[in-house]
Amino acid sequence: MSIIIKHIVEESKFTIIFDMQDGSISFPSIDLNIEGDIDLSAIITKLAEFIEQKKELQIKFEDTGNLAESNPKIKLIKETLNEIYNKFNEQDIQDDSSGRTHQENDNLPF
Repeated sequence: MSIIIKHIVEESKFTIIFDMQDGSISFPSIDLNIEGDIDLSAIITKLAEFIEQKKELQIKFEDTGNLAESNPKIKLIKETLNEIYNKFNEQDIQDDSSGRTHQENDNLPF
């Protein structure tokens, strides 16, 4: 089973909705304000919570106004989010194939 992350794209924000697909109460949605500097820390924090669940992320973007095509900033944010999610999914696959935990991969000397 996977976690579906749905993004509703608007001119001033992305609304990000998490669907765990397991009948549990979903996480509250995140409003990512895209006016000014972009703060992705709330998304990174959510992804950190998902690591232990060993589920793949499925990504959906609802961009009814085709804003990613007409607004370069929205396009860049969408590409950045996709890259973050792809790296997350790759990490999960690497951990499964190596049989190691995240703690064993941290390269700390202790």
